[in-house]
Amino acid sequence: SSANEVVAVDIDEGALQKLIRVTPEILSNRLTAKVMNVTKPFPFEDDTFDGVFCVGTLHLFPKTIFKNIFSEVERVLKQNGRIIIDFATDIKRTYSDGSLWIVENEPNYSLKEALTFLKEVFKNYEINVIITDKVNPEKVKLGKKEYIFSSNFVLIHAIKK
Repeated sequence: SSANEVVAVDIDEGALQKLIRVTPEILSNRLTAKVMNVTKPFPFEDDTFDGVFCVGTLHLFPKTIFKNIFSEVERVLKQNGRIIIDFATDIKRTYSDGSLWIVENEPNYSLKEALTFLKEVFKNYEINVIITDKVNPEKVKLGKKEYIFSSNFVLIHAIKK
């Protein structure tokens, strides 16, 4: 599919500025960037969007906050609108000495738990695709920290009934 207009949102203004910088000029007039905290009410009218694409975010929230975010997504998504999300599970960050880096207060859903939860959340949607797979382990540098990141993930494409 294609889009005439894309609204990119993030809590990190720097990430949005980078997106604007790397967007090809031919597409830049179709891109709007908006700093936004997804845990707060969205600054958009009901039934605004034909589609929502959300990656690398929703797995960071406990179920109650996820459900609040999802209700806002649902509110701004038009009838028959499409939603595509990814959801990381079984996240593992391993230092070179074998110890784990655990991010405090970050839920770490198992694949089974995430599938059960996501099917419940999407119960009023027509689910076109659910894909589960693994992220190949990759080396990540964060400041002076270096670790191997690995996880499973769920990818869902659904339509709002």
